[in-house]
Amino acid sequence: MRDNDSAHDGRRATHRMRRLWRAIQRRPTSTIVYLALAGFVGLWIAGLLGAYVVAVGTVVGTVAIAVSSISAEHIRDKWIVAGLGTALVGACAALDTAEQLHAVKLKNALESEIQEYATRPTNKTEFLGFLDSRLHDCLNRPSVDVDHCADLETLLEHINPAHGGVPYYTGEILRYRGRVRDSDDSFYNYLEAESRVLPRDQRDNGSASVCNTNGIGFCDQRTSWVCHTLANDLFRRGCDAGDPNQRLDFFVRAQEQLKCEQKHFTGGFEQRLGTRPMTTTDLAVALKPQLNDPARKCDAPPPRF
Repeated sequence: MRDNDSAHDGRRATHRMRRLWRAIQRRPTSTIVYLALAGFVGLWIAGLLGAYVVAVGTVVGTVAIAVSSISAEHIRDKWIVAGLGTALVGACAALDTAEQLHAVKLKNALESEIQEYATRPTNKTEFLGFLDSRLHDCLNRPSVDVDHCADLETLLEHINPAHGGVPYYTGEILRYRGRVRDSDDSFYNYLEAESRVLPRDQRDNGSASVCNTNGIGFCDQRTSWVCHTLANDLFRRGCDAGDPNQRLDFFVRAQEQLKCEQKHFTGGFEQRLGTRPMTTTDLAVALKPQLNDPARKCDAPPPRF
């Protein structure tokens, strides 16, 4: 009797397997999609996809939607596959949005904690110096992440809006974004603030590190670099102008910025960098004939930006 029952169970199992195989043969595409979806869900639950959950899920869901549109199977199977694919893509999009919102929340909380820490009197000067140094490094890397630099500048401004690094680094970041005229406005703001903060007889030793340690963000070398930058820009604008009176105005203003540069940093600058293609010596030599005859063509006009 037991042997008969066992044989009967075996035949039933075989019959079910055959039915399953025939169903797979009739719906091969749908079956593959179902297995892929089931595999993805299993890996997701097991935590084996890690940070790639959204990317893998979106790919699987998109492929399922695409397959449903080209499959020659029954319309019901096509709708099921398309529905599952759409649901998976939607779930991944929702998960991605939730992760981004969580990241923004953590970032805001971190910024709040940093600002609270940095504004304590015992920590403020040291932290401002740290941020100033980080911004300098950020803008002088071989590959500049402008958005990251802008985040650091925003944090610096939150902690001390009157810090000299705020208009200075804003100007530098704008130049990396190709907004040279806006950058000049920020540099003029720096010079105006510097004239109020530092008395004319209060000068430093010309070291770039002074701006990182004095807590105010204004120092001779930085001021000289700002004047050097403006002198380059004004000379270029003078060369580009057509009216002789307008050219003379630009060249005179460039000469004033060159004097500012030499006053704050007697050694001058030898770098030829991007939007500052002329050294201190280049500017002094190029300005002399233009001031005598503004209408003459510049010998070697700087490139336009």
